[in-house]
Amino acid sequence: MLLHAILKLHEKIQQMPLGINRERAIAEAEEAALLARPTIEMRGLLR
Repeated sequence: MLLHAILKLHEKIQQMPLGINRERAIAEAEEAALLARPTIEMRGLLR
């Protein structure tokens, strides 16, 4: 079970961007989050 978790984590890390690409991906994700509509404004969609 632990070995399986380690292998899954290894696969996940291999797919992650590294270095400058990682910084760019983080900045893009943050920008998208700032532009997204806040959930407090999504009336009637959440129950």
